[in-house]
Amino acid sequence: MTPLALLLQQIGFSVLGSDIQLFRMADTLRQSGIRIFTTHRPEQIGESRLVIYSTAIPEQNPEYKEAQRVGIPCMNRLEAISSLVSGKKLLSITGSYGKSTTTTFTAFFAQEAGIDPSYLIGADLLSFLPAHWNQDQSDWFVLETDESRPEFLCFSPYSCVLTNVGTDHLTHYQHDIQVLKDHLVQYLSSIDPAGCLVMSYEAYQSLSRHLPSLHRRVITCGTDPSCDYRYEIQDIRCLGDHFETSFHLKAKGEFYRNLSIRMPSEKYVLDALLAFALITDCAKKKLDPRLFEALPILDRRSQLKRAWNRSYLLDDEGDSPDVIKEVLINVHTLFPGFRVIPFVQPHRFSRLQNLMEEYADVLVSLSDEIILLPVYPAGEEPIPGIDSFALAKTIAAKGFLGPLTVLNTHQEAADWIHTHQTGNNVFILLGPGDVWQVDHAL
Repeated sequence: MTPLALLLQQIGFSVLGSDIQLFRMADTLRQSGIRIFTTHRPEQIGESRLVIYSTAIPEQNPEYKEAQRVGIPCMNRLEAISSLVSGKKLLSITGSYGKSTTTTFTAFFAQEAGIDPSYLIGADLLSFLPAHWNQDQSDWFVLETDESRPEFLCFSPYSCVLTNVGTDHLTHYQHDIQVLKDHLVQYLSSIDPAGCLVMSYEAYQSLSRHLPSLHRRVITCGTDPSCDYRYEIQDIRCLGDHFETSFHLKAKGEFYRNLSIRMPSEKYVLDALLAFALITDCAKKKLDPRLFEALPILDRRSQLKRAWNRSYLLDDEGDSPDVIKEVLINVHTLFPGFRVIPFVQPHRFSRLQNLMEEYADVLVSLSDEIILLPVYPAGEEPIPGIDSFALAKTIAAKGFLGPLTVLNTHQEAADWIHTHQTGNNVFILLGPGDVWQVDHAL
């Protein structure tokens, strides 16, 4: 909702909003002159002419009910974005993981290519605005397209990136990955004939039997020799206050050596390459590969927050088992010989219920000690028997031999870190909720 609020303000609307939970981008909104209420009250609707609401808002929300009572038009976030994108050449980034990162990189490369698009990015960024409106100067719109609900089919992409196809967002797809694939194929088949489809090799393999029905211009990125854009990781290093991943690139017959991005992990190289390929083929302009080094650094992507002698604190929004697995593997690579201690805040009761075993498998195999925090509900009602204690039992049942602790608050987690700062430890905060507040509590 934050990027949408910023975009609407740039268009010229007077915007205000409410959220009862502290969120990271609140200061960004306030600095832009957008008023934020920290309660949900009917009178806060005031003389609003339009109410845009998140899908996390229940029908009994007092502001939503008041808007309906007095006849103020209401639309959900997806409907609002759809109306803004209408008539634009939509560069859509979709997939189970990596959407925000790839969208950020796409917007950056698009600006460097001179097409200066409007864009919306659903991520906390450090030095790159999450929204930009360019109504008069550009027909392009770069959009992070959330595939977690079938309603994403309302968009009609000019070109599209498919990052991957995973099991993380199956709640609205009958808990069946084939149903999700069917929707993705329908979406990808709607790409404009003049556009292109850029896919990770993983996504390409996942949808291989559907490829004959997909758009004819398919561009692949990955490490397989058959990929149109093929990368080879050279090194992942910690450089004082940030990380760096170096790689070689072979793109359409040309070979580029010793490129780098200022973020850790192979998955960010792949995200960058997907964006690079999309803009290269859509804008028909040759991008300078040295631009990889200038890509924006996203917040909460294995971000180095603190260091005490031989202990470190990292922060990552990793939400699904697949993402957490890669994060923890990278931590072991970056800090060989260190004890890896994740502080895991599961995101949504439904996700934990669907992926309990997968969470446990990853944490058991890649952790020396595990700290669990309460589930971040993200608007969901609790599910009986689905909580961090249930996850702890599942982890223990798999034979985890290290210490396993369930804590109740951010302050308890901060206090725990204070007492374990000596020794070669890497503490890593994991989850897209508010686990980042542990760092503030320190």
